[in-house]
Amino acid sequence: MTHRPGGTSLTGTDLQKAGAAARGAVPGASIIRAETNPSGAYPYQVQLKKADGSYVTVELNSKFQAVKTISGFGAGPSGSRPFNAMVPPSSTA
Repeated sequence: MTHRPGGTSLTGTDLQKAGAAARGAVPGASIIRAETNPSGAYPYQVQLKKADGSYVTVELNSKFQAVKTISGFGAGPSGSRPFNAMVPPSSTA
């Protein structure tokens, strides 16, 4: 999955630090993406899929510490739909 508008995908050690913090906040979840956070109070965010199939967003401070967990993909940029509304539904085959 690509990053959201205005965000930049994390790579290298930033990705490693963000992933470790997010997995610590939501044990057993799988990382969907990790990116800069253009529309939030904290500079980084990681979206995860929990074992029950639900999605959460973990917001991280500049030291890559988890400070907030939000259900879904969090709010979109000011005035837009929440980003999770832009995620296509999974197919049922």
